Amino acid sequence: ETHPDFMQMWRNHPARVRMPGGETLAELQERAWAAMERFLAAHEDEVIAAVSHNLAIIMILCRILGVELDGFRAIRQHNAAMNIIEHSPERGWSVVTMNSLAHLQDAPVSERNPYQPYI
Repeated sequence: ETHPDFMQMWRNHPARVRMPGGETLAELQERAWAAMERFLAAHEDEVIAAVSHNLAIIMILCRILGVELDGFRAIRQHNAAMNIIEHSPERGWSVVTMNSLAHLQDAPVSERNPYQPYI
């Protein structure tokens, strides 16, 4: 490894790491969450689709589910996975579907919605 200290910190305490030339997980989460709040304000009572990189999506899911940023790896996201989240004034944000590949016709059955039994 070129940067063993950096990699050890990323493996063990990722929330303490700033990516070279980039941001921390907390900064990424705040940026992604601000976008969610803007979407909600602009499209209240509408259905919208938002597309992003998996780590930004995971940061949003961490916030909704109350997962500490050091534990972000507990949330799995396949490439092209679909997540459905809802917001209501009474309940706030909730995750309806997570990491589903059901929309991908050719996805293996085992990967179409690996978390369905838990939802």
